[in-house]
This record gives sequence, C-alpha cells and structure tokens, in this order.
Amino acid sequence: KSSHLYTVKTLEKFMILQEKFRLDGVVWVALNDMATESVFRWVHDNTICNQTCQSMIFQA
Repeated sequence: KSSHLYTVKTLEKFMILQEKFRLDGVVWVALNDMATESVFRWVHDNTICNQTCQSMIFQA
C-alpha cells in the first residue's frame, strides 16, 4: 500500500480532501496540543484550530 504526505494549511482544503478521498479512517493531521492541553495548533504556522475546526477534524 502506498501513502502520500500533504501539508493542508486551511480547514477548507482539509474538507475538500476529506470529501474527495472519503477519509473515513484514521488520518494524521498537522495539529498538536503540546504547548497547552486541548488547544490545538497547526504545525506550519502555530495558529489555533478553533472549536469549529476541531469538530470537523475530530469527528466522533
């Protein structure tokens, strides 16, 4: 099985990829909460992924 690594810099682009490739399994995203617990930041520019962003990415 092959894989690809993409840098997704906006929630809108993440949603396009999710729709196009039907990302219904586990995916790795460039977010972390290493500085402050439960405050997720994008790795490429350190901006915060707000509640709307988190609810779309971390769907239950």
